[in-house]
Amino acid sequence: MLLLPLFLIGATSSDITLAKQAVEDFYIGFKTMSEDPESDACQNALYHCISVCGSPELMMFPNEIEYISNSSNSSSSNYLAAQVFISSFRRYMMEKPTVFRYSVTEAIPFYEAEWKKSDSQASFVYCIVDKSYSGVSFRDTVLLDGNRKIVGICNKAGGNAYTISQPVSNNIQALELRASKFYTSKQFPEAYATYQSIISKDASNVNANYRLAIMSYKREGCKQFSKKETDRMAMKYLRKARANALSAHDTENVEKFDNILYYWN
Repeated sequence: MLLLPLFLIGATSSDITLAKQAVEDFYIGFKTMSEDPESDACQNALYHCISVCGSPELMMFPNEIEYISNSSNSSSSNYLAAQVFISSFRRYMMEKPTVFRYSVTEAIPFYEAEWKKSDSQASFVYCIVDKSYSGVSFRDTVLLDGNRKIVGICNKAGGNAYTISQPVSNNIQALELRASKFYTSKQFPEAYATYQSIISKDASNVNANYRLAIMSYKREGCKQFSKKETDRMAMKYLRKARANALSAHDTENVEKFDNILYYWN
C-alpha cells in the first residue's frame, strides 16, 4: 500500500494564507487595545477579537495576565474562556499601559484535530506568534478551524513555545489539552493513560502528577489495579506533584497538596 506524504493531506496553501491573515487581524486588535484601552477603537477591537474566536466561552486561552502580575507563577497554562482572556488583556492595559509588539512568524497545517472532533483534520491550521509586553515575551501557538475561527491558544513565557516540528502526539501541551478534555468529560481510562504519557515525557509536570494522584485515589481510569495498589500510586503521584510544585516555588499548590496528604495519611 502506497503511503502519501503527510503534507499532501493537510490544509491547502489558500487555507494557510487566509488563516494567517485571520491571526494577523486578531493580534492587530490586541495592539489597538494596548494603544488606547479606553477609546472607541479599542472597544471595537475587543468585539472583533471575541468574534473571531470559535466560541467566546471556549476554555482554551492562557492565563498570562495572572502570570505577569504574579512572579511566583511558573506557568501560564491555566486556561480561560476567550472573552475573559481578551477582556483581561484590555483591563491590564488600562492599569499598566505598555508597548505591545507581535509578529506572526509561521502558519502550517495541523494534523490532529483533537480540539474539535467533528471537524475535518485537514482544515486545521497552526499559526505561531511571537509577542511581548510588560517586559515579558511569549510565543503563542494559535489553532484555527476550517472557518478560520480561533479555537485555542497555547503559549509559554520567555518566547519558548513547544515546537510544531515534532509530531503533535508527542507534544506536551497538546497532550495536556487532550488529557484535560478526557478528564472533564469523565473519560477516565483515556485521561489516565494520557496523563501517564505526559509524565513519561515530563516527569516534573505538576498537574499531570496531581491528576494521576486524584484518579488513583478514586480508582478512576485504573480499576485494573487493586485498591491497595491504587492507594500506593496515589501517594506516589501526589508526593511527586508536591515536590515539583515546591521546586517551582508554587506555594499555593504546595499548601493544597499538604492538605490532601494530611487527610490521606
